[in-house]
Amino acid sequence: MTDENLDGAWKPEMDAEAHESGYEGFVAFTKYSIIGLTVLMILMAMFLV
Repeated sequence: MTDENLDGAWKPEMDAEAHESGYEGFVAFTKYSIIGLTVLMILMAMFLV
């Protein structure tokens, strides 16, 4: 945030719905990536060691 927008309010030119859906997509991608990598590491530990 900038010093001019400390209250967290959306400016009129900002698309809040698109921003929030993009953020939700990012969080979902991060969550499933961590789960997938954890499963991959467990499988590698089981079969490669």
